[in-house]
Amino acid sequence: MPATMPALKEPDMSSVPPALSVNDQIEDIPEGWVAAIKECAADINNGAAYEKVWELSLRQALPARAWNPLVSAANRRGDIERLKIAAARVGVSTEFANTERLITAASLGHADCVAFWLEQGSNPRQMGASGKSALMEAAWINKLECVETLIPVSDIDARDEDGNSALNFAISSMNEDCALALIRAGADSAAGPKDFDSPPVYWAVLSGMDRLVEKLAKKSGLSKKYARQETLLDIALRREKWGCVDALCEAETVKVAEKALLVAKEQGKEGCIPRTLARLEALALADVVKIAKITTVSSRERSDTPATKKVSRV
Repeated sequence: MPATMPALKEPDMSSVPPALSVNDQIEDIPEGWVAAIKECAADINNGAAYEKVWELSLRQALPARAWNPLVSAANRRGDIERLKIAAARVGVSTEFANTERLITAASLGHADCVAFWLEQGSNPRQMGASGKSALMEAAWINKLECVETLIPVSDIDARDEDGNSALNFAISSMNEDCALALIRAGADSAAGPKDFDSPPVYWAVLSGMDRLVEKLAKKSGLSKKYARQETLLDIALRREKWGCVDALCEAETVKVAEKALLVAKEQGKEGCIPRTLARLEALALADVVKIAKITTVSSRERSDTPATKKVSRV
């Protein structure tokens, strides 16, 4: 389990002016700028509108809080250089200790922006409006670089209101690389979602994530029975998750692996479990060699007995 992260001091927001809304009508903000920021906010993928609002912003002396919409726009677009400019124009660093902006950056895969918000004091362990932490969002949306950035500073096994951890989100979304990164960092691989008596390896088998199954198989109870009184290997065979079958067979006994190979051969899928096939062929070859050696030794022993020696006659 990862070490508990020390508590972060919440920023004092009492002296911070409220953020500017795109609907605010403020006398010291040019009308053209307000129209441009509204257009930009309406469609963050509108590159022309984004460039226009930046051009207008840099040409005019805007009040500090007028830069807040540009902070949000740059953050959503992953424009780290302009994000830094907008944040500097606002000039109150505690204003940007903002969980929602950290979570937004993480969910969109903007690792540079994630690192920026962490530097500004955003709390990665705090849940946002969605009920998820930044790490949960990144794992759910499959943003590996953000997951790796957040792991060292997050509560890796934190759960949302439904009892889901970042690992559960990664597995449920079939984001194998994120799940593996969390496992390598020490995420709890025994606890599944709340109200479900099934560990992460069960969900990994259902999703066909063979690399994750291979990582978790030896830590799991392979004989445990799930729905339909099936083991993990039974489930993998029934659902034809051959990569998972191969991974599970490596952790199973030879007898169980032989049964799995028989099922695969009946379906013409033995080529889909190459490691199991190679393992059993190697064992079979070793048995042949062993039998050959025993036979050879036995033959030599019989040839050396008096009863088998030829008696020389004078």
